[in-house]
Amino acid sequence: MKLSIRRDGSEKLGTFYGLYIGADLIHYEFSRKAAENVLNEILLGNTLYEVLFEQIKTFCNKTSSVEITRLKICLEQQRKEIDKLKAEIATLKKIESDSNKNGVEISNKLLGLDISNLEEQVSTQKYSSTLLQTKYDLSQLDADELSELLNEMASKNFTYSSELSGYIKKHRLGKKYPNIAGVVTMQNSSDTWQFWGGFPKNIYRIVCQELNLTDKGTNAQAIDFLSYRDIQ
Repeated sequence: MKLSIRRDGSEKLGTFYGLYIGADLIHYEFSRKAAENVLNEILLGNTLYEVLFEQIKTFCNKTSSVEITRLKICLEQQRKEIDKLKAEIATLKKIESDSNKNGVEISNKLLGLDISNLEEQVSTQKYSSTLLQTKYDLSQLDADELSELLNEMASKNFTYSSELSGYIKKHRLGKKYPNIAGVVTMQNSSDTWQFWGGFPKNIYRIVCQELNLTDKGTNAQAIDFLSYRDIQ
């Protein structure tokens, strides 16, 4: 059957250039030139495996050491943050204990802290802002909002990304996540519409990966994004 390249897209991948045998997608690239290079190599008699093997090998050699180093730095930063919080908890507990022994009652509310909740926060904050920022090369602002979003939504056990978007819209969380959430303009072969409670492509991929979400197999693709902050 004839090999061809077609511009295509999905909610999860965005726009891509697919290499098709008939109607079957066998490979995709995110630039037409890269897809054409693969097609030309196959037409010369190479298998898809042979074409991609050297590319994958080179990519893995370059990125694996870099990613390992970045993750090590991330984990070390996270460990330091946790150690710092634990030290602060111990100090506050000692102050409270010493004060009670001397007959002086210190109100945690006056201190602006809830010691009982600090330990719980340390253990439940699975998605560290620092870790996300380093792992995905995000701005501090986006990493902070994404950390809060992931930690809040992890317990909801959503299956589809649309469930998360619906939850954000229903509970009016635009003010809580004004930079990473907003309105996505979607398009398919026959229509264009606005999808509220969506994310820009890079944040969408991270959210789906971290929360193990999938789309519903739609052929629509995102063509624009406007954050809630820009709408206000």
